[in-house]
Amino acid sequence: MKQIMDNVRKAAPLIHNITNYVTVTDVANALLACGGSPIMADDSGEAEEITSICPG
Repeated sequence: MKQIMDNVRKAAPLIHNITNYVTVTDVANALLACGGSPIMADDSGEAEEITSICPG
């Protein structure tokens, strides 16, 4: 698990989240704590563009 977390922190991946307004802060904070870089976009018109810049 340590190796996995080290790899995530090193990569700091951009992670596209589709969540509700009640949990958006908690989800973003959890991802930040794990070393990710959250992006929260709720417009379905942005999904393709945002997904294309997130690592696969």
